[in-house]
Amino acid sequence: MSKIRSYKSSLPRSFAALPFSVDANTGLSVLVFAVAYYIAYRYLTYRSYVLPSPFWVPDAVLLSALLLSRTRSWFLFIIVSFPIRFLTPSSG
Repeated sequence: MSKIRSYKSSLPRSFAALPFSVDANTGLSVLVFAVAYYIAYRYLTYRSYVLPSPFWVPDAVLLSALLLSRTRSWFLFIIVSFPIRFLTPSSG
């Protein structure tokens, strides 16, 4: 327990007060989400026909990730989705 306290006290105050928590499970979840979101985004931009669905496939992946994760880590999932959406070239 003393190792955890010394680790927390060595962080700058701004890092200790972050609104989200980052641990190994959250990091792995964000990584898996990023891969799934990228695949869904690339697949949908590759297809030229319109799919009849109430949700766009990448947004359905984002919604699923948000529903399965803690609210403190939602910020990470939303931040990760922006570069994938805006920096991935569309094939059209």
